[in-house]
Amino acid sequence: MRDTKRRLEAFAFFDHTGIQAHLENMAAQGWMVEQPGTYLWRYRRVEPQTLRFAVTYFPAASEFDPGPTEGQQTYQDYCESAGWHLAARWGQMQIFYTAAQDPVPLETDACVQVDTVHQAMKRSSLQGMAAMVALGLFQVCFQLWRFWEDPVDFLSTPSSLYALPTWLLFLGIELYEFLFYFRWHRRAKALAETTGEFLPIRTHRRLSLLLVVIALLFFLSAFLGNARTTLFATLFWLAAFALILLLTNTAKSALKGMRAPRAVTRTVTVIMSAVLAAALAGGMIALIFRGVRSGWLEDRRPVETYEYRGMTWEVYQDDIPLRVEALTGTDYTRWSTEARTSETVLVSFREYTQQPRMDALEEPDLEYDIVEVKAPFLYGICKNSMLERYWFNDPVEYRSTYRPIDAAPWGAAEAYQLYRYPDSPSERYLLCWPDRMAEIRFDEVPTTAQMALAGEILKTA
Repeated sequence: MRDTKRRLEAFAFFDHTGIQAHLENMAAQGWMVEQPGTYLWRYRRVEPQTLRFAVTYFPAASEFDPGPTEGQQTYQDYCESAGWHLAARWGQMQIFYTAAQDPVPLETDACVQVDTVHQAMKRSSLQGMAAMVALGLFQVCFQLWRFWEDPVDFLSTPSSLYALPTWLLFLGIELYEFLFYFRWHRRAKALAETTGEFLPIRTHRRLSLLLVVIALLFFLSAFLGNARTTLFATLFWLAAFALILLLTNTAKSALKGMRAPRAVTRTVTVIMSAVLAAALAGGMIALIFRGVRSGWLEDRRPVETYEYRGMTWEVYQDDIPLRVEALTGTDYTRWSTEARTSETVLVSFREYTQQPRMDALEEPDLEYDIVEVKAPFLYGICKNSMLERYWFNDPVEYRSTYRPIDAAPWGAAEAYQLYRYPDSPSERYLLCWPDRMAEIRFDEVPTTAQMALAGEILKTA
């Protein structure tokens, strides 16, 4: 039987009402809080008993203090004399308990109590909460900008599509806690000044925890469906972040154990965090480059390589639905074919290429993309994105644009041809069907037979 356990909790730092009720329930089950934290709390086994808890704040304290300050020690002695025993500290928070059923209250002046909570929040949490809200807003705006710039890429890439709800939930959690605190503080201050009563804090802890879990699920969905390089980078960063936390907390605890001054502990912790982050970032970049060069981060490997003019070229043999041989009747056989897919529950984007070797560039090559829209309400957005794919930031008079052409030879609902700068027709075409689009590039103007064959294959590929 374990004598300690850790639990995932989601208490706001200022939610002393909820914390007190929770710790009283845990004590009745035989668990005493030993070390609170942002999310992970540690408990030790005790005899089940009925206890009363009191959560107080000491604004002048810091998590970097080597021990209780003189003021904290004086306050602790006062509490001991009144029958309250210290259970744990968490920065400016102090948690006391007593077995008395009608104990002497530790705080009797509601105005002072509200001000103490506010001063502790200003020193410990409000700046961090504001920074998290700003980060969430930035990320949500950034994801929306990416959607605006290239809807097809955004909607078909898991790391983009699922990142948006992840950051929206993150922003909602942080913004709710931030605004909830100021709303409570305003009302609590008014109540204390008019009636002398302290307004209890009532946050929705279970809802916050549920939103955190949902955000984590979206976060995992954002990367588990991605390329191996993206997945590796994500897992590396998660492991690196955990390692940084472990090492900095270990260093902080060691310095506090050595009774180092608060300023020294804070400076060493901050510098150590920055150095470790920079070192791990450099290490990740180096590992990714090495992995790409060696091929172990590639989702697929070439079937062979060959040398041409002092360079090594790779050959792939991915299955592709439409091939040059079917369109031209060529008897050339030494092709390299590649297929890449990026897919979500909303949109699938597939890229196909077929190229001859570098010593046979007189042979034709072929490239085409297929966009399958699984959510009909997104079809118009994806179609416009494909039509505007080559606009870039060019002035209108130099912009490459798609112009409607006869769709009948292609067997499509709509067809477009790309014109460059802006009156030079190219051999790049966009074909549209009710649930998909296909963009295809030829080496030369396709014949009617080639159009029919390409349309027939691409509309069902």
